Amino acid sequence: MDISIAQKKLKLASPGGQNLIDGLPDECVQKIFGFLVNSQDRCNSAAVSKKWLHLMASMRVSGVELPEQSPPHHPQPFSRWLMGAKANNIRLAALAVRAYPPRALTFLCIVGLPRSFSVTDDGLETIAKASPSLKCLSLWDCDSVRDMGFQAIAKWCRDLERLNLINLPLISDNGLCSIASSCTELSAVSIESCPLIRGESFEIIRKKCLKLKVLSLVKCPRVQDSGIISLVSNLPQLLRLKISMMRIGDEVLKTIVNQGKALQVLHLEKVKGPTEMGYSLIGAMEELKSLKLRLCAGLTGESFRGSKFTGLKSIDIRRCISLTDEVLIELSESAKLVKCLRLEEDIGFSSKGLLQALRNWRDTLKILSLNKCRIIENQEITKPEHFLLLNNYPLLSTLELRDCDGIGDEFLSWMALSCNQAKKISLTGMSSFSDQGLLRLLMFQNAADNLVSLELSGCRTVSDQALNVIVKGLGSGLKSAKLENCSGVSDKIMKTIASHCVVLEELKVDGCEITDISLWCLVFKGKDRLQSLSMAGCAGISDLGLECLEQMRWDNLKMLDIRNCPRISSQSIEFFREWIWWCKVIY
Repeated sequence: MDISIAQKKLKLASPGGQNLIDGLPDECVQKIFGFLVNSQDRCNSAAVSKKWLHLMASMRVSGVELPEQSPPHHPQPFSRWLMGAKANNIRLAALAVRAYPPRALTFLCIVGLPRSFSVTDDGLETIAKASPSLKCLSLWDCDSVRDMGFQAIAKWCRDLERLNLINLPLISDNGLCSIASSCTELSAVSIESCPLIRGESFEIIRKKCLKLKVLSLVKCPRVQDSGIISLVSNLPQLLRLKISMMRIGDEVLKTIVNQGKALQVLHLEKVKGPTEMGYSLIGAMEELKSLKLRLCAGLTGESFRGSKFTGLKSIDIRRCISLTDEVLIELSESAKLVKCLRLEEDIGFSSKGLLQALRNWRDTLKILSLNKCRIIENQEITKPEHFLLLNNYPLLSTLELRDCDGIGDEFLSWMALSCNQAKKISLTGMSSFSDQGLLRLLMFQNAADNLVSLELSGCRTVSDQALNVIVKGLGSGLKSAKLENCSGVSDKIMKTIASHCVVLEELKVDGCEITDISLWCLVFKGKDRLQSLSMAGCAGISDLGLECLEQMRWDNLKMLDIRNCPRISSQSIEFFREWIWWCKVIY
């Protein structure tokens, strides 16, 4: 009999529309469903009785033999993600039934719905018993999970290596102590938005989890400095540390510097409390490979004076006041192995000072990213006596300039002479340079062989003449072109793109003055390669353009963005979605 039909009959037979099986004794339920000889039928029995599913899961994990159970063999590891409405105890019980050999659950991620109360301690206990080989557990927005669920994890999943706890309002130090005491193989722990965590459990983590390499603490307001200090005081293998949206003191940074001898990655974001002197202590970490300081109150350029970053390879600094030329140059002289430099919302340095600092990284630099930085433009950097600043950067592959004040034609001219091997160039929201500066930068590139990605979004000063020259000169190797809100983009430029960009896979022309003619050009000359097309806010695109795409059956198109296009009707969109069903349409 079909399971759904059986379920309906059982409910109709009961006085209140309830499932009669839920009222039977466990022995009776086991006897009834023991007649199901097929394992798939037994697993699908959840459609008839939730009680049977939980009972079956407990039988399976307690070693009770089920009828005609297949002989066990070497387990095949597998992973599961339960998200939204699917994150509930019933799904966990069903997963527990299937988790035992011949397969072994090693990775489990549960992303619940806030205030849904769907996953409880009982669900965690059920899946914990069935998953002794679990290696990684991630819990997001599980508002009903308490310490009892963690005690079950600690009891049954002793081989746990990675634990991610995000937005769990009812978890306290007692639950963490249980896991730390039993799961001594833990190598990565992330605790975020857990308001009941005070830090008393950190001492147990420090003593028991000696293999811990990755630690992340985010938005845990009750954690005191003493808890963090006790945690990082004796972790000899700790490699990565992140502290975000918390208040700490200079003593915490001092402990990190003194005890974190093996630390390679340090990430501080939206941290309050440390002074300029506290941040200056970080400069003594000679083995540090990556430093990220973002939106940290009290951070100034003087914090980098006298630094000894001999092994530093990545620098990411956001909103650091007084980052002067002298500080940048001194930082470049101490950290000579830097491959990635990202500066965001930083002020105080000039284009000349930046060039002098970059000169010390000419043999290592791969990524240069400046975002919303106020840079003092030095007009004299291209004078003959300053040409000693020019150097070739053979490894520089990515240049990103976003909404930066002070970067003009002079700076782009220097970049053109020095960085001729770049594969990705992004100039977003820039209005301080002219067509001449842009052409100097791009036309000095060996673009036909190197440049694969070009972004000029929001560059309203770029004319159609400059774009025409750029596309014709660089288009042969471009795979991605992002030209949103670029006033120079027109049907004429789109025709040039369709003709010269022979390997283009991604094109974004949101908010540009184009019409259906542009779509026809792309279809007839680019339908075999383009995979992503974004035209949001293009008022000139109508139903005729979509009809062109439908007739050509653009086989490679995977994504089409036509939001805020007033001349495209809902009927045309629905027809396009049915006809080109493999394409994701955003409207």
